[in-house]
Amino acid sequence: DDLVSRFNIEILNKEFFQNYKNLYLRLKKYLLNDKEFKSFSIEKNIEISFFSKRLLGQIIFCYFLQKKGWLGVYDKKTFGTGDKNFLRNSFLIYLKNKKNFFNDFIEFFFYEGLNKKNKNNFSEKLKIKIPYIGGGLFEFYEGYDWKKEKLNIPNSLFSNPKNDGILDVFDLYSF
Repeated sequence: DDLVSRFNIEILNKEFFQNYKNLYLRLKKYLLNDKEFKSFSIEKNIEISFFSKRLLGQIIFCYFLQKKGWLGVYDKKTFGTGDKNFLRNSFLIYLKNKKNFFNDFIEFFFYEGLNKKNKNNFSEKLKIKIPYIGGGLFEFYEGYDWKKEKLNIPNSLFSNPKNDGILDVFDLYSF
């Protein structure tokens, strides 16, 4: 019975949405308590709840893309041959190099990669192909110069020893 219940879609869905809600609440709480981010959100007229939901939505969409092999595709290779653990592996590289995952990777990947048509879908900076998604999900916020401004979103919100970071939770599910 225990094994059967572990594969029950309804139970998995409830568990996933509860975990998603917990991630949202933790991210929102962190951003609300970060004085710099709160000031930024007021100045740019960005609701923290909207920012939190959007960031999680962007990341979860990337989980679908990586499952299809569309992320981390090397030059001269075709979409579908990419790294199926692209986000986690990218995080580990930025962590090892003591860089901020959000500022140094996520923003570039979203705004210059997924949201911009690049020649042959190739990113010179990341040395991989990135599919152009468009459609608004990966547009940057009006008035926000993401190349110059740095938002303080620590790596521990993405992954940490308690395994309750965004990537830690999303890694548990098959998209």
